[in-house]
Amino acid sequence: MIAHALAVLFVVASETEACGSSTWCGGAIVPGSIKRGVESHVAIRDVITGARRDVRYPGELPDTLCDGVALYAEGLTIGDTFVALRVWPINLGKYDACFAWRCIADERRPPECREVPFR
Repeated sequence: MIAHALAVLFVVASETEACGSSTWCGGAIVPGSIKRGVESHVAIRDVITGARRDVRYPGELPDTLCDGVALYAEGLTIGDTFVALRVWPINLGKYDACFAWRCIADERRPPECREVPFR
């Protein structure tokens, strides 16, 4: 019952706010939108509404974030940009033991996760 209530809350919040003035934001990373540096930028697409949202992160993005991965961020909205204070990659599909290694170069991955294509 609690898990169902949380799922409904997540869907309702996404549909009504679409990363608007909320303290969280999530969606699939738009391919080619990651800009890494002292202040990183990435664009995400809300998986429910399809709305595109620019996310700014004051620091280097984790190397576990890359094109095709979903992003969850906590922060606040300033103007048209969501300023993230924390970011995490999310696996929206089935369990995958190698998910966290998808964005890491093959030579840095554990042997069982090398040459595993992104699903």
